[in-house]
Amino acid sequence: MDTELFCSSRWKYRGEGHSSLVLFHTEEPRVVLRLKKMDVKPGILTSGKAREEIMEYQRDFMQKIMRPLVGERYVPRQRIVSLPRDFVEKMSERTEKERPRNRLVKVINSDACVGLLMPDVCFLPGLSSKASDIIADDRVIRQIRMDVDETNLMELDAPHPYPTFCIEIKPKCGFLPPPYDSPLRSCKFCLFQRLKVKRGKWKRVSEYCPLDLFSGNTCRVQTALRGLLSTPQNNLRVFQDGKCLFAEDIESSSPLEQLDKLKSVLRPFFPGEDPTGSLMTILSRILTESSSSLSTHSTPICKQSAYNSSENTAANNTGSPCSLLRKLLDIQQYDRLGSPGMFPLYSKLKNDCTAQPDDHVSWKMDLMEPHLHSTTEDEVDGTNSVLPEIERYLLAATAKDCSIMIALRPQTSLGQLKTNQISYDYSLSVVDLDSKGVWRVEKYHEEDAEILQAFISSA
Repeated sequence: MDTELFCSSRWKYRGEGHSSLVLFHTEEPRVVLRLKKMDVKPGILTSGKAREEIMEYQRDFMQKIMRPLVGERYVPRQRIVSLPRDFVEKMSERTEKERPRNRLVKVINSDACVGLLMPDVCFLPGLSSKASDIIADDRVIRQIRMDVDETNLMELDAPHPYPTFCIEIKPKCGFLPPPYDSPLRSCKFCLFQRLKVKRGKWKRVSEYCPLDLFSGNTCRVQTALRGLLSTPQNNLRVFQDGKCLFAEDIESSSPLEQLDKLKSVLRPFFPGEDPTGSLMTILSRILTESSSSLSTHSTPICKQSAYNSSENTAANNTGSPCSLLRKLLDIQQYDRLGSPGMFPLYSKLKNDCTAQPDDHVSWKMDLMEPHLHSTTEDEVDGTNSVLPEIERYLLAATAKDCSIMIALRPQTSLGQLKTNQISYDYSLSVVDLDSKGVWRVEKYHEEDAEILQAFISSA
């Protein structure tokens, strides 16, 4: 146990999902720590030993399944670390005020003094020798350039060393599985928006559509990114040197104030009257750029998309997403049957299995244990029975719920340019690749039914 590393004053809250809370180290080494959460309802508390088993399982799932499938250069390594009990208790107390209200139904489990340590992907790899001493980082740094008009050059105060920006995108599902294919031709994300607004989760419908982002078509990708910027919800966050700069859930300022602040911070490094537009242009190139060796593919245009339907031609349906998006889409398409075809298989497994559906740990282990030694897509796809079909569906669900992290650092500021181009170093990563329990098949089935019913009622 590294007592110096786990000094509570050097860690801060970054965010959380359904099952984990993430802390980041504010100094060198640049690492993050994932802590498992637990329900606060009586009778649902899970023992520390069981929580440790879950963490070991998630690490193995990530290491032995998702890293080979997605690519080792994209999925950061993780290692389990023992934590001082007082560190866990202090962080639980300190983060409570920063956490969204809807997340407070779960707390950090102070009995399970273990966490998952990984490189901080909000920063570029290889810049911290201290971090690499703690955990290996396989990510790759690439470079991208942007032309600059001389009229855009400006002498603005720019912090030095230059900051690292990180854009987190939660892309969701990039194709149309049943029941969202014909005749609906509308993706789940877009249709779910109506229900979420009706329930009061969001104030307005998102302008983002995942099918546009995964299309690989430059115009559609830019439409998707503009939609994320206009309505970020929980699908877009922007960080500066590891600290959240722009997000829907920052309660201390209005969305307009956040956008103005973002533009002000970006202005010394991104050319043009609207630096956020320049950032979106760079991101669209990154998300399509490394695909020159890949064949194009066709992505239908969602009927709910903000993309101009009058331009719905064959040319606008095709494109080449970057290799990372292509890999994620391939895994998402393991879902061949959708929830209507999967639920009967789940019901059969449920009847045949001696475990109970609320026994999440054993069900996860029973489902995924055969694949913990798989290293290729062929091995994951190797057998024909109910169980592998459900496994494929759950692997697809993991890929639909991940986050893409794009760390981006300018090599200079606009005021210091010697040429008419500005260069950026960047790195792509994928996080939040947790396994999904088999009980989620029933949850997704019920969710799809509600979404379709709401859509039909409002039509």
